Order: sequence, then structure tokens, then C-alpha cells
Amino acid sequence: MSFVNSLIRDKKPCYFISPHLDDAALSAGGLLSYLRGKVPIQVITIFTKPLSPNTLYAKRYIQKCGFQDAYKLFIERVKEDKVVFSSRGVYPQCLDYVDAAWRKKDCFAPSILNSIFPELIHVYPTRFHVLGGKIHKDDEILVQSLTRRLKRLVKSPQESVVFCPLGVGGHVDHLIVHNVCSALFKNVIYWSDFPYNLKKKPQNSHAIKFEWYKNIKNKKDLILGYKTQHRALFKEAFIPIIPEIFYE
Repeated sequence: MSFVNSLIRDKKPCYFISPHLDDAALSAGGLLSYLRGKVPIQVITIFTKPLSPNTLYAKRYIQKCGFQDAYKLFIERVKEDKVVFSSRGVYPQCLDYVDAAWRKKDCFAPSILNSIFPELIHVYPTRFHVLGGKIHKDDEILVQSLTRRLKRLVKSPQESVVFCPLGVGGHVDHLIVHNVCSALFKNVIYWSDFPYNLKKKPQNSHAIKFEWYKNIKNKKDLILGYKTQHRALFKEAFIPIIPEIFYE
């Protein structure tokens, strides 16, 4: 709590760098809600679009969300994100990077076989690859581009605090954001990735900075705003609310 009080006392600008359209709310929504109006807040979401064709893994995810078309799903997800945060006085910024489940290899020749088996041209063709904890070499250009953009977007980094994922669960998009922020910024606080942290534990030597118990109701309201994600993330529409954990 002393850390949070120091943020408020010094009016530290806080940047929440969210891999996907819900991650900041899922993992840090309680703290973010508490800080709203007390410090300048900016939510920046990185991976916000798909790219056809869909792998079997991507198709199953789309269907779990109640859609048949990936582009329509992501349009709705962007709308949800804007409504959730703007209703609380925070105006998120969405970047235009392709989600891991849809990213293509750098070099491939279009063919009928690729259209039948799109996994052949995807960097992360299956759930195992997306959650495998290993960033593919084909993402090197993406990492360089993201580094340049975040460097421009985060103003006065020496006076600001950047919140980003620890990478619990091994999702490659979370790991990319973690690595870029770690390399780029000095004042970084990592959140424990929810709901991955319900089953996984951090595989690192970071020390716990604090646990956040306040604003649990506000956090649940934030999560409920992401209607497309309920079936994909939570069985039987039950949303377990646990304290948020932050690391440095």
C-alpha cells in the first residue's frame, strides 16, 4: 500500500501495457480502478487484430466467443475495451499488431495446400505453440517495431511507472510485452497474469512487491464488460476474483 500511496503522492503517470483486449482489466483492474482520478493513466493494448486464414485453434477460440468471423470478433472486442475503460474516465489506445494465433511466417508461397492446412504458414499454429513460452525468431521484426512505438508512446519514462505482464502461463504475446518493457523502461511493475495464475506459478526470481485486495467489485464489473470473453476464459460463467499480485 505504501507503494500505491507514493504513486498518488507524486502524481506518477501510470502506463498499463496490455497484450490483449482485456489483460489489463483481468490482471490489474482493481488497482487501475483505484488509481483512476488520482494519477494520469494510459492503457495501451498491443495485439488487437486477426489475419486470415484461421487455424483450427483460432476457429475454436472464435466459436467459444460466440462468433464465426475473426474480424467481427475483434471489432467487437475493441468496442468492449473502449466502453469498459471510457466509462471510468480512461481512454485506451489500441495498437495494430496481429494476435499470436493469427501471425504468419515471414516467408511462404501461397498455395492450395496452405489454404487447406493454414497451420503450415502460421508462426504459432496450435494452442501448444501460443502458450509454449517460446518466442519464435519470426517475431524479431515485430519486437523491434513494438520497441520503437512504445518508446514514443510512453512519455517521460524516468518519471512514469509502466505496468505490464509477468508472463505467467507462457503466452508468447505476454512474454513479448514483458521483454520489451523490461528492456525499455526503468520503472516497471509486473502483474501476475490472470486467469493463467489460477493454475500456473511464476517461473522467475522476482520478489513480490504487494498484493492488492481493494476494488474487487470494480474489477469484477470491468471483467463483466468483456462479454465476448466470458465463455472463452471462464467455465460456467463463474469469474473467480482473487487478489492482484504485483512484482518488481
